[in-house]
Amino acid sequence: MKLEQNTVIIEQFMVKEHTVKTKKAGGEFAQLKLRKQNFEIIAMDWNFKPENILQSGQIIEVRAEVGEYNGEPQLNLKAMTIIEDANMADFMPSTYKDLKLLKIDLRDLINRIEDRSLQTLVQTIWDRDGMLEHPAAKAVHQAYLHGLLEHSVHVTQIAYNTSLMYEDIDTDILLAGALLHDIGKMYELEVLPSCEYTDAGQLLGHIYMGAEIIRTTLERRPDLKISKTKLNLLTHIILSHHGLLEYGSPVVPKTVEAQIVHQADMMDVKVTIIQQERRAHENSTQKYTKKNYFLGTQVRLG
Repeated sequence: MKLEQNTVIIEQFMVKEHTVKTKKAGGEFAQLKLRKQNFEIIAMDWNFKPENILQSGQIIEVRAEVGEYNGEPQLNLKAMTIIEDANMADFMPSTYKDLKLLKIDLRDLINRIEDRSLQTLVQTIWDRDGMLEHPAAKAVHQAYLHGLLEHSVHVTQIAYNTSLMYEDIDTDILLAGALLHDIGKMYELEVLPSCEYTDAGQLLGHIYMGAEIIRTTLERRPDLKISKTKLNLLTHIILSHHGLLEYGSPVVPKTVEAQIVHQADMMDVKVTIIQQERRAHENSTQKYTKKNYFLGTQVRLG
């Protein structure tokens, strides 16, 4: 969404955050983080009244003047109305990729697994209700509709193409591990617009939950003949894909397939973060973003 300074806009947004703060001179004001699909902006309500407290997920129509703060566009609210009958899908952030192509890529990657039991296991898990729509993270990367699908396809494509440069790679285990490495996110995170951690997600985390999904799926499918060794190698990829103990993995990668998936995961996350930063600052007058805590550096814009 392109904005021009000192113009007044009338637009509908979803409320992502609503925070009440105190002015230095006394009195209160509200800072809102507003969202419309993949566009987000900060809005200030300098004439805040207690009866105007908003909840995350509400849809509002605003009349606001476009201003600037620290080189970033900011809205100064003039009027605001809650919209009760809005179509929530019009405000949800979603993948920038062609969804049909992502689904085709997922199917093709699953079909490359030659071991039929392993292939069926992966397909069965991806056939679960909601898997294709789920976000990949709470905030850091691909925290939008179909984000988990996009991230999983990206990681698997990177891992598979990397494996072609090396010898003695178990391609079936590599593909299955890459496609399933983040499946625990399905139950670690709530669906949009909340995208908050579930209680189980807080207590267990997606790495353990992903390994459990594989185990329980196999318990329900005794027809799938996967050896103990293959299951251990697959589970090892799930458990080690964060790479280091201090990053949440209970074990570090001990196989070439696990190391490739870990590196592919990090590549997609970091490249996606840079792209997200550039899109989020399309109206910025600054040359660089503020330091991104995950990257440990600023991102150059343009």
